[in-house]
Amino acid sequence: SIVAAMMLGAQSAWAAKKLVPGAVNIGMVIFDGLSIGEWSAPFDVWTHVKGNRVNVFMITEDGKPVTTSTGVKLSAQYSFANAPKIDVLVVPSGSGSSHRDLLNSARIKFVKDRGRKAKWVTSFCGGAFTLGRAGLLRGKKATTYPGYMKQMSDMFPDTTVDRQSRFMVDGNVVTTQGGIAAF
Repeated sequence: SIVAAMMLGAQSAWAAKKLVPGAVNIGMVIFDGLSIGEWSAPFDVWTHVKGNRVNVFMITEDGKPVTTSTGVKLSAQYSFANAPKIDVLVVPSGSGSSHRDLLNSARIKFVKDRGRKAKWVTSFCGGAFTLGRAGLLRGKKATTYPGYMKQMSDMFPDTTVDRQSRFMVDGNVVTTQGGIAAF
């Protein structure tokens, strides 16, 4: 589609951007089946920070492009192996976030390792399941997409799933109901 081609072109030009030393590093984990809205909303917010105060970059397991659930291709600037220090780790959701994606041991390990070192960890919608599997929600309050709340409570009994809040901040972890939080 024309929109997909435009996004790929913008991503390709943007991918060449160098990291600004001293800026906050925002690392976004992207993967095949990614829900584009759960990626694009935080991406849009972070890339609109004025000045050279943030570096926003995409990370995939192997550094290769991924295809979203709607067929849009996104480029990564880094792989799990060569990603720079991450100050804010962003974990969006996708078509398999509450089940299939939890079997990806490389992604879970990356999120666990980098999430423990990050100043902030954020998830959108079903991305909270990845945080839960990585152990980053133990003893915390969190939220997720309303249709997944019971499943999340069952899978992660050491996490208090807040069914009322559109977003939840507990320590350095921010979880949201995803795109639905905007309504």
